[in-house]
Amino acid sequence: MTLFVTGTDTGVGKTVVCAALVSALKGRGIEAGYMKPLASGCLRQGGELVSTDAEFVRSFCGLDDPPELICPVRLEAPLAPLAAARAQGAAIDLRPVYAAWRRLKQQKDILVVEGVGGLLVPISDTLSVASLVSDWGVPCLVVARSSLGTINHT
Repeated sequence: MTLFVTGTDTGVGKTVVCAALVSALKGRGIEAGYMKPLASGCLRQGGELVSTDAEFVRSFCGLDDPPELICPVRLEAPLAPLAAARAQGAAIDLRPVYAAWRRLKQQKDILVVEGVGGLLVPISDTLSVASLVSDWGVPCLVVARSSLGTINHT
């Protein structure tokens, strides 16, 4: 089973919710995994781009899956994936995302997948984060703030 976690916006707490879910599932003896298919705003460490969100969940939950499987598309600019890829002079190739998702969901009882931004964040000229949720046919959990306007955003 896959559970997709999205949010009403960036910085709303998706990463913390994912870490809590994976940790709670593992604490119950369930083989749980985590994936962040696309990440922007990644930091350069040792010549490699690293998603701080993915590394936080990986470390917090004691996951040993390799970073390239947990987060196959890493972009440097802190922008929507489409804009971040264009800033790097590249296009997003979703083949590694789909391959990593298929592999992880076969290895895990439950796979928690963290989106980037909200559901309508563009990945390409024709695809958004919602496209992944739709293509995969998985349930989606929306993380939202407890503030004025949240019902509308959600």
